Amino acid sequence: MAISKSTLSDSNPQIDNYFWLKQLPSITALLDKDFNLVGVSDQWKRKLFFQDSEIIGKSIFEIFPNISEDMQVQLNIAVEGLKEIQVRDEINLLDGSTKKIVWHLSAWKNSSLNVVGVMLSVEDITIIKELEFNLLKAKKRLTEKGEIAKIGSWEYDVENEQLTLSDITKKIFKIKEDSKISIKNLIGFCGQKDTEDIIKNSLYNAIEKGRPWEVSLPIVLGGNSNVVKTIGRPKFKNGKCKRIVGTVQILSRDLENIIELKDLETEHLASCFINAPGAMAVIEFSTGDILDTNVELNEAIGIESLRLAIKKNLKTLQKSILKIGSSGPASNKTDLCSTKLSILDTNGKRKTFGLKARLLNDKTQFLCLFDDITGQLSETSNLKKAIQNNDLRVEKLVNFTHVICHNLKGQAINYGLMLDYFGNITNESEKSQALEVLKYSTENLSANINNLREMVGIRKEVKTKKERLIINDFIFKAEQNLSGELKESKTKIFNEISDSQKIKAYPMFLENLMTNCISNAIKFRKLNKPLVISISTEITKEYTVLFIEDNGIGMDLEKKGEKLFQIGSSLGNDQDSRGMGLYLAKYQMDMMNGKIEAESKLGEGSVFKIFFPHC
Repeated sequence: MAISKSTLSDSNPQIDNYFWLKQLPSITALLDKDFNLVGVSDQWKRKLFFQDSEIIGKSIFEIFPNISEDMQVQLNIAVEGLKEIQVRDEINLLDGSTKKIVWHLSAWKNSSLNVVGVMLSVEDITIIKELEFNLLKAKKRLTEKGEIAKIGSWEYDVENEQLTLSDITKKIFKIKEDSKISIKNLIGFCGQKDTEDIIKNSLYNAIEKGRPWEVSLPIVLGGNSNVVKTIGRPKFKNGKCKRIVGTVQILSRDLENIIELKDLETEHLASCFINAPGAMAVIEFSTGDILDTNVELNEAIGIESLRLAIKKNLKTLQKSILKIGSSGPASNKTDLCSTKLSILDTNGKRKTFGLKARLLNDKTQFLCLFDDITGQLSETSNLKKAIQNNDLRVEKLVNFTHVICHNLKGQAINYGLMLDYFGNITNESEKSQALEVLKYSTENLSANINNLREMVGIRKEVKTKKERLIINDFIFKAEQNLSGELKESKTKIFNEISDSQKIKAYPMFLENLMTNCISNAIKFRKLNKPLVISISTEITKEYTVLFIEDNGIGMDLEKKGEKLFQIGSSLGNDQDSRGMGLYLAKYQMDMMNGKIEAESKLGEGSVFKIFFPHC
């Protein structure tokens, strides 16, 4: 069911949830299980140009009609309890613009860990996509210039002795596109022994000594003499050369112009990276070495701390990046690896940074974007605590209502029984006694209401201190509260507690406990046998233990198990019993840091042990 805007009024006990939500520094919204917006942060409205009246209570699919088709499936998965789900999308805004974003989906749970909806955050990746577009555009232009300049690339797998040539390289050496060629065959294309020796020597030094090369060599191609510039760079892993990558170029009269164009493209790419508004770094995939950083990163993060963090998490990053894959066309799902790192900033303060990473085209390096999310995590943590606190307050209010209803119900029944009894007696002396009982019950009801009002303070802050109370005073009150039922059932109570014995408790709670336990014993008595209730105590190191024993119908504890003290769990099959008494008894003992236990056998009665802590 959609939650309307009126649900968020000042009377709503969960209003603090949305107060915290509005202050979040991120673009965040809460959806109910039907994916209708419950509340949004101010950043949501500011960045996406919406007002509360336009979106609260509406479906996310109504607000964004062109949302990714994958979103419905991922939202359903989030409602199942999963978190950190990401969906890449492009949305249209009210001002006519578009944003490339990543939806972050997590299950929204209450304090009982039940899923009540979805927490939805938006990450704007427009800047990243623009940078990727510029990189792809520059790559394309460099490829075009490479074709003009006849610059080709190649790669040699040392272990498997496999040579891979680009299309331009094959054109340079006049090799068919579908042909495969070995390194020995390629060297043979040189046509001159001196050139072949230089290439062989360069290969040897690269593999054995790790030396790169850059040489210009005479070569005969198709009967024509040419000068070819070749560059080779060895790539090592675990101290051993695994592959060599390089380029070849036929030198021409236009060489200077071509080199100038290439330098301009390289300069443009470098400028995009250095001046990007996000903190960025290029990192060697195999070793985790930081190859380059931009201005924003240098101002935000301590480089040495970043180096240690990358090294520490390198294996995890490598697995995540390889799982996502290298850069490619945008899809509905994000192709960015996401994680968090704890890093010292330039002031030496430890902060949490969100890291987005993806492989660069040669798959030997990866590009990282860092975002300081320390404040966001703190605000999110505060929001979760506020939600949990509010859920606890609501739960306490519900239980407090149960206490009131349960107590008044018991006293109303007592009134009815006493009035029936009063109407059936003719003796003036007995009538006078009955009136005294009714008068006492009225005074007790008034006192009970006052106690309930005092307990509101306990529900708010538990400021009321427990008191040292005489146990027998509250046993007497319980007997008066249940006088009609005790008389009708002809119940006998044997009290073995001395008149001076005390325990620490809340007065209202102690009266409730005694009344509920005696009332349960009456309700679940054997109809063919007089009910006998025995009350006694035992003092241990930590507790004063109150024993309330009866000879009633008893119960099967193996069947009841942990459900014994839950709402709706009755001791018998009585249709009028709603299982509130024992639930309230346990709840009240929990609030006093005590506990309640039961021993019973079906057909033989029950013993309830109530543990009151000494402090």
